Amino acid sequence: MFALKSNRHVSLKKKEFIHIQSLDIPDDEQTVWLREFSFIKAFWTMLKNEYHHYALYLANEAQRGNIKRLNFNEIHHKHWRIAQYHCAIKQVFPIEHS
Repeated sequence: MFALKSNRHVSLKKKEFIHIQSLDIPDDEQTVWLREFSFIKAFWTMLKNEYHHYALYLANEAQRGNIKRLNFNEIHHKHWRIAQYHCAIKQVFPIEHS
């Protein structure tokens, strides 16, 4: 899983790219082509009154098809906890100077 900036280009149709922020992603998910990458499952969350878009990538198409909103929420929660952990380490220990 990785976050997508709002100006990342995705496509529902071949060679018709739009910004991810312009895409009307249903509540569950949307499979799209991420420019210069591959097919991904696109999800969104609302944080601080702003949409945040995420890509979930699995190389196996069958596994990708089985990922739903509930799975995304579980994975996003773990992803967020890891991000908080790394942020705390950077604040407490100047590891970039090691």
